[in-house]
Amino acid sequence: GESEAAAISVEMSMGTRFYRAQQDIQLCVPDVTVETALEGAQDGRVRAGDIVVYQICVKNSGDAPQDMELTLTLPEDVALEQTPAGFALSGRALRGNVLAEAAAQGQPFEQMIRVPVRVADTALDGDADAIRLMSGVLTADGERVALPRMQVCGAKISARMLADKQNLKA
Repeated sequence: GESEAAAISVEMSMGTRFYRAQQDIQLCVPDVTVETALEGAQDGRVRAGDIVVYQICVKNSGDAPQDMELTLTLPEDVALEQTPAGFALSGRALRGNVLAEAAAQGQPFEQMIRVPVRVADTALDGDADAIRLMSGVLTADGERVALPRMQVCGAKISARMLADKQNLKA
């Protein structure tokens, strides 16, 4: 739901006496959204050895704070360059808790988490097409969030030998 103002009214009678009270209250709930982007990739394309940054933006437009757990599972052949504050890497999963503060004076709370990663130099080894699509997984409080894919591209070089003449003589 959304945050809203309400009033609680209570009436009570005891014998011939009647009591009535009313109290205004503010119901506050969080309204958190998580958005992602990939910095350092041109149209989602990167080269082996490049460093790119996953940007995770946590926004809270609600009147109540919310503590949420973020888990970013890195794609294969991608290594973490620097661990963001409050996060820990376990295997391929980067986990941490983020406190999305309540919106203040009509302005939503925003927090940007930057996760720099390096694409392995060997990411295209054995790939005849010289193109490989990589995708990680991001979950926020158990809910899956769309994460940009990156396409690792490399040069596709082929060579063949051409004869100067069609027939050779001894």
